[in-house]
Amino acid sequence: MVAHKNTIHENLEKLIKESCDFETQPCADFQKFHKAFLKFSFSALNVELDYGKKSILVYNSKPFTDNRLALYNEALLEKINYTDLEETLLGCVDEGAFESRFYRHLICEYSENPSLAETNTKAS
Repeated sequence: MVAHKNTIHENLEKLIKESCDFETQPCADFQKFHKAFLKFSFSALNVELDYGKKSILVYNSKPFTDNRLALYNEALLEKINYTDLEETLLGCVDEGAFESRFYRHLICEYSENPSLAETNTKAS
C-alpha cells in the first residue's frame, strides 16, 4: 500500500510540474486541474486563480456546514499570493487514504499520459 501511495504522489507531482510549465497561463484543462486541486486542498466553496497577478482567491463558508449553498453569500474570501505556483501546489499535497483517492481521480482526469491513469486505477 505504501508503494501505491508513493506512486500516486509521484504521478501527482509530475502532473503538477507539467501543469505549471506555461508562459502566461496554462491550457484550459490545467486551469481546471489547478482549481479542483486547490478547492479540495482548502475545502473551499470556490477558488479563482489570477495567473498574471500570481494570486489565488479562496472562498470558504462561515461557519463550515454541509449546506454550503445556503452560506455561499456569507463566504469568507482569502487572498493568497504566490511566487511559484508549482511550489505552492506541491506544498498542498497531503497524505491519507481520502487524499490519495482524490489525487488518483485528478491524475485520471487531467493527465496527458494514459499510463499514469491506468497505473493508479488498478489498486485501491
